[in-house]
Amino acid sequence: PQMQICADVWAKYIPLRVGLWCPLAVLLERETGRGDRVRGLARLQHKTIPRGVYDIEINTAEISPTDAVQVVRKALAVTML
Repeated sequence: PQMQICADVWAKYIPLRVGLWCPLAVLLERETGRGDRVRGLARLQHKTIPRGVYDIEINTAEISPTDAVQVVRKALAVTML
């Protein structure tokens, strides 16, 4: 329902829905490494993040932030055509 509400609000624009995710093991490692996160929150949130509802999905464990930006830019270029 929330994704549909967002889609309705942005209907007059050409949105590009980008999903950022990573495997749970990587997420847990990041949570521990940062030291400023509530333990267990990563596992809880990982279960609630929808997959397959975005125009593009980027696995942040497999791509650098710089490369992720390029993926989004390319997708935007196609969307704008």
